Amino acid sequence: MKYDYKSYQVTSGKKLLKNYRKGKILWFFLEKHTDKILNELEQEITGDDIDQCCYVSIIMKENEARAFTILHSLMHNNFPLAYYFYGHLLKYGKTFSKDPKEIVSYYNKTLELIPNFAPSLYELGLCYLEGYGVKKNISTGIDLITKASKLGYATSSIFLSNVYSKGEYGYKINHKMSYKILKKIYKYSYEGRFKLAYKQIYSLGCTNKRRQGVKNYEYLIKKYNDIDCALNLGIILSDDRFSLKNLNKAEKYLRIAANAGKSGAMFTLAEILMVEYGRNAALREQGIEWLKKSARLGNENAQKVANELNIKY
Repeated sequence: MKYDYKSYQVTSGKKLLKNYRKGKILWFFLEKHTDKILNELEQEITGDDIDQCCYVSIIMKENEARAFTILHSLMHNNFPLAYYFYGHLLKYGKTFSKDPKEIVSYYNKTLELIPNFAPSLYELGLCYLEGYGVKKNISTGIDLITKASKLGYATSSIFLSNVYSKGEYGYKINHKMSYKILKKIYKYSYEGRFKLAYKQIYSLGCTNKRRQGVKNYEYLIKKYNDIDCALNLGIILSDDRFSLKNLNKAEKYLRIAANAGKSGAMFTLAEILMVEYGRNAALREQGIEWLKKSARLGNENAQKVANELNIKY
């Protein structure tokens, strides 16, 4: 089977299983769709190895014991993906004791059966960077992760982008390289698009891309109802520094984040309503209420302003 390492959003268990059988194994879904997807999947799966592995990929975080049992059976059948998931479960799970060398052996077994299986290359690369079950070797670790990135595995690409952004593992900070990596994957990576938008707004590794950054944030808000994007974009559009100031749009996005409980959004929204729109008594009162809510949630800026204005919260 040929595996596709591009991640995609699913809202249906039936569609997930259909794609999984084609080698499209890197999915993600919104929390609100979890029960629907799981219920549909349980009705659709057969005893085939690929179906069982798809099921494991859904349940392994919440039901490690069940995943453990299924994976043991799949490894008995020498099903390649089972070795990867078993190693992953042992390394990141909470239930079982961890033997680093054993975990590395499962990643290697997957690569023996599926040469260049990108998720295993990435995990093995991390092991070399950490000295986890193998002798620590930064060069080998980065090489493996880079190989996975070139195969289209977005998780590896984001890792490398972070390495260049932060100057880790002996590499110098190189925002242009970090940006270049994200540009290759953002169309099929939720996290990649989020990080790319941030770089575009703050001109990290690029110039004159701020409006494109706004569009990327708006895409994530519209498609995934991303609250963090709404918060970020609301603050950006209310700030004079970025030459993007648009108070109507800022208010719109800050209300989304504030209604979702983000105290930072509440505070910035309060500032707009109280200062920018302060001549409107009704809006000013709304602003005061948002300020009080933000302060009650522990936002220090809101508390400071409320105290200065003698507003009880």
